Amino acid sequence: MKQQVRDAKLTMHSPKKLAWMGAKEGAGFLFGPIGYGLDMVEGMTKDTSASARALSATLLAKDRNSLAELEDALDDKSPLLRAAAAKALGGFNNRAAITKLEALLEDKRDAARYMASSSILRIGRGAASP
Repeated sequence: MKQQVRDAKLTMHSPKKLAWMGAKEGAGFLFGPIGYGLDMVEGMTKDTSASARALSATLLAKDRNSLAELEDALDDKSPLLRAAAAKALGGFNNRAAITKLEALLEDKRDAARYMASSSILRIGRGAASP
């Protein structure tokens, strides 16, 4: 609790952090899902290689031998990469990937959680069809 109060005070005294918080909250209120995109932008600015790794995960989705690499990417520190890997795994139609994706349902970042849940649904729907 003390750490949260300390973080709130630091945010209130930092114009940059205060402006960013206002932009995220305002975008979420006015434009709905755009607020989630701002979270991704924030993640890309903190980790400069995240966008390249996410692009790599997207390209690995076309290679059917890359299942293990994409499952490893689900544990990456970047929420952008976790979301991209979850999306890529959704195209594999491999029910074994569902257990790996379920771990992302508890992720702190909304984008990673939502992408994991949509991929689980996609895999489940694809496996049920003949």
